[in-house]
Amino acid sequence: MPRPSALTWFGLLLATACFAAGPIPEDKKSPVRDEEWMNTRMGRDAMLHSSQQLDVEGKLVDIPGRLLAVEIALGGKVVLVKTTTVLASFEATTLKLIQKADYPIVKGGGSMHGLAVAKDGKSVLVSGGKTHLYRAILADDGSFKFGDSIDVSGGAKNVNPLGLAFSADGKFAYVALSVDNSLAIIDLTSGKITGKVSLGIAPYGVALSPDGKTAYVSNFGGRPPGANDSSETSAGSLVAVDVRSVALNGTLSIVELTGKPREVAQINVGLHPSEILLNADGSKLYIANVGGDSVSVVETATRKITATISTKPDPALPWGTLTDGLALSADGKTLYTANAGVNAIGCIDLTQPTFHQHRLR
Repeated sequence: MPRPSALTWFGLLLATACFAAGPIPEDKKSPVRDEEWMNTRMGRDAMLHSSQQLDVEGKLVDIPGRLLAVEIALGGKVVLVKTTTVLASFEATTLKLIQKADYPIVKGGGSMHGLAVAKDGKSVLVSGGKTHLYRAILADDGSFKFGDSIDVSGGAKNVNPLGLAFSADGKFAYVALSVDNSLAIIDLTSGKITGKVSLGIAPYGVALSPDGKTAYVSNFGGRPPGANDSSETSAGSLVAVDVRSVALNGTLSIVELTGKPREVAQINVGLHPSEILLNADGSKLYIANVGGDSVSVVETATRKITATISTKPDPALPWGTLTDGLALSADGKTLYTANAGVNAIGCIDLTQPTFHQHRLR
């Protein structure tokens, strides 16, 4: 039998000491608000609870709530930020705050994903918590005004709208209803649902093809369980799971929007797929796999995965990069990944045949 290391012995002694010391006293301090721990300024010698030291790039901006999504508006002049509690607009060049405002349904808040700007650069949709979409219009100076909210619940208490996309003409919106396991089609003139398409479990991100004929939707919980799959219930749906009770797979739904909208394919991607991003001509689709520490690359013409890009800074590292956000450079040659688990942005050179050459910032 191998001998435990000194670190193991120290851990055992510490655990024994804590056990012998009796029950841990109750913490009487009030809970820490989201923005208090997220906006903490880390000095160069300070260390996070994860034993990571941060040398922060760029400019830090304080904003209430937990940041959930970022979009560019007004032809690149304005940055829109969605948090759990507010929508905020900033000057793109200076990051000076223009306006921040609570959502129209304050108790609803913002859901964990879903912020879109129409091609006019001014019309904005935000996925609210549980039942609604919030509409806003941007003025030329970057300020905004909320309009009437859109109820997408269909009478349910919680459908959890997440990713969304505008049609090219701005008349319709396509919204992933995560708890309902569907894609809703919204007529923005009437504010009504005109159709629904059943998908996989917990749909998350949405992207539309440039011609508007196809929608791509990531399914965070993968396919519905098969007859021989182990499963557990989450938010009212059965999810196929492995022996650790982790989702068995992640999938991408392909939805044809011409005629009667319908799912025509569902392909396996990485685990817990979240944000998805099409390149400029719609030929490639990038899918951030939170649970897979990777990005799946799909060729849209063949509907096949052509590459899986690891987002670990070192392949030898254990799981935990937690890639959940994507952006492409203007020339389409660099993919930027938001790596929540390591508090960094990955910069991936897509011109390299193996995609392994990347750096963190």
